[in-house]
Amino acid sequence: MSVNLLAINQTALDERAVPLARTQLGVWLAQQTDFSTSTDRATPAVSVPQSFSEQVARAPEAIALVSNGTSWTYRELEEAANRLAHLVAAHSAGPGAVIALMFEPSAQAIIAMLAVLKTGATYLPIDPALSDAEVAFLLDDAAPKAAITVTTQAGRLAHHDLPVIDINDPVINTSYPTHALPHPNPDNVAYILYPSVATGSPRGLAVTHHNIASQNPSDHRSIWEIWGGFLRTHA
Repeated sequence: MSVNLLAINQTALDERAVPLARTQLGVWLAQQTDFSTSTDRATPAVSVPQSFSEQVARAPEAIALVSNGTSWTYRELEEAANRLAHLVAAHSAGPGAVIALMFEPSAQAIIAMLAVLKTGATYLPIDPALSDAEVAFLLDDAAPKAAITVTTQAGRLAHHDLPVIDINDPVINTSYPTHALPHPNPDNVAYILYPSVATGSPRGLAVTHHNIASQNPSDHRSIWEIWGGFLRTHA
């Protein structure tokens, strides 16, 4: 049985590392200025949730993720993301909508990303190390429908006139179903980045589901560290 390579990427998920937006989706990616406009269709068009669900079907009990000594199988990760996706969808998440995420590197961050993608919406990763003014700029510019974070970060988002979802809320596990929502279109925008916000010249970079699926791991390692192993590991 193969184990997802993300599990051994300790830098990407170590809480002692720099925050999520600057490691896994970080400044290096900002240098790939033509990334979001690629028209290469050599890879079949498929969304991240569809690819992930196919991997779940192939090896549901394979280890998908290891973080802080806790392991998650593909089935467990799928069910957790599906529950959260149903909650997020209730906050008008869908194609064209943006959902903000504020997390340190963690399994919760991965679940939140996958949940947003399952709704067809776009996630906006916000680095907790950013100043309040920088966070406010991102929220004003991207206009998210809601935000997902943890209790310790929720206060930073509470005054921005948007619903804030605590990923640790026990209601998520008891009140929402584990079945998947319909898969989004591969041409939907999966996430947007503002990698230069801290430099004073912010600009957004949009990445579609198909962009993610078509990446060469040697060319776009930042993306591959998160989604490549998940989507292409076989049991």
